[in-house]
Amino acid sequence: MDAILPECQYLQPGLKSRAQMQPWRQALALPEDAGTYLVEIAKFLATVALIATSGLLLLLAG
Repeated sequence: MDAILPECQYLQPGLKSRAQMQPWRQALALPEDAGTYLVEIAKFLATVALIATSGLLLLLAG
């Protein structure tokens, strides 16, 4: 049984909501090389975590 509640009709996608979302998509669009930056940041954070873990192990073994 399909029932549509009158107070919930605004949840259905329509042309108005798509037109409102278009500026947000353009504003939040990532540049083409964003993947490269994310990989480099991840490698940097992994290196910092490895150094911190090694230092902590050396302190505990000390």
